[in-house]
Amino acid sequence: MGSADVSPQMAFARFVRRAIDDARDERGWTVTDLASHTGVGRSTVFRWLAGDWQDYPELAKVRGFCSALDLPVAAAFRALGLPDAGPA
Repeated sequence: MGSADVSPQMAFARFVRRAIDDARDERGWTVTDLASHTGVGRSTVFRWLAGDWQDYPELAKVRGFCSALDLPVAAAFRALGLPDAGPA
């Protein structure tokens, strides 16, 4: 399966999984801690991990998630297949 075959759901799920793994390894955070610090609910985090979404995730939540974890928002948008700035 080539990179062109990867859906935005799969790519974003990988991005979120790496972020969660890094937060656990570097900060000792659980998913509950991550939800508290990022403002993204646990159920939303689990939906992102499962690629269980039809409409794109709320970009404000994606930005908050990235900001709290010191991740570049552009990387999240690339995983979603969006331009770096995201839709207006």
